[in-house]
Amino acid sequence: MNFSLHQLQAFVLAAELGSFSAAARKMRKAHSAVSTAISNLELDVGQELFDRSAREPVLTTAGEVLFSEAKSILANCRYFEQLASELHPQQESQFTIAIDDYFDLPKQQELLMMLAERFPNLELRVREALSQDIIALVTKGEADIGFTLLQQAVSSQMSYMPMPDVQLHYLVSPKHELAQLAFGKSSRKPTQLHQLERYRQGILARSSYFSSQQISAKVWKVDTLFAAAELAASGACWIMSPPSFVRPLVETGSLVSLPVHQDLQRSIPSAVIWRSQTSQGLVHQAVRSWVQEKQVAGEISNKL
Repeated sequence: MNFSLHQLQAFVLAAELGSFSAAARKMRKAHSAVSTAISNLELDVGQELFDRSAREPVLTTAGEVLFSEAKSILANCRYFEQLASELHPQQESQFTIAIDDYFDLPKQQELLMMLAERFPNLELRVREALSQDIIALVTKGEADIGFTLLQQAVSSQMSYMPMPDVQLHYLVSPKHELAQLAFGKSSRKPTQLHQLERYRQGILARSSYFSSQQISAKVWKVDTLFAAAELAASGACWIMSPPSFVRPLVETGSLVSLPVHQDLQRSIPSAVIWRSQTSQGLVHQAVRSWVQEKQVAGEISNKL
């Protein structure tokens, strides 16, 4: 077989994006070049990879099987490229870290102090944004590495290191009726779905993930988690939130975390993400090594 990485990339992108035209735009190639590459790949492997009878190509059964293997081959090639680039790492003069608005990176100050000590001449920028914006920033090269909640899929052009899932808590004012029901005089009672449905819920309008977690028919929408927490502390509504963000309000007693049944528990995967095909310099390696060391030592978690 004489198929090339170019053919595999065209195949994978066409399958992921749903059309040869989209794959061509992604690869910055002519539509005919992508179509030819896929046709030649089909000849090389002796299988039809796409059903072209519909308006848009659809993977055949053989295509679905080979699609997974093609992705694996490309991932291994990226890993090979990454290893090769790290044999002679360069120290970056500038470096940008993007952190999710709602993800309080444990020991963040320790990470920044490590970078300050090891790279005293580094021009560092720390950006805060929503998860979907962080993925876009890293993809476009506007951030070198991102700490994000994985509210959406990461493309095949990205590499990532999983971090602990962020458990969402159901929070209300201790004076709210939901708190009275859960922490009555008799015993601690798990909050039921029908109880949450009865009371107003505060929702983050800017986040597609949090908007999708609507339970109550009565909602107030806000733009920031800080505003949602303030509303909940006033007794106006209940909210769902990563615990680290509202820890000060919980510690002062302004908010309480409701016990809920297991089927109501929600968590969001989190990860460190970076572009697969960029050269990995000394700063990049230092950040990733720091995260790995802290996770092994059990010093990074996202629990209240």
